[in-house]
Amino acid sequence: MNTTIRIGETEISRIGYGTLYLPVERGFGPARSNALDLLKEARNLGIQFFDTADSYGNGSAEEAIREALHPYDN
Repeated sequence: MNTTIRIGETEISRIGYGTLYLPVERGFGPARSNALDLLKEARNLGIQFFDTADSYGNGSAEEAIREALHPYDN
């Protein structure tokens, strides 16, 4: 099985990280205290796709991703 998929001009890993449990309480509240370390480690392990939703921490998951992964590389 191919471990990557092409989306337009970009090739990404088929394995992603769902951020539902990144906020303190299953989708609600601020990001967990270890969220930045967790996201950085996921990226170091090759994760390129982070699945989020507006309801995951009322935007705190997206804020944690932005802080942990900026500047973006691919």
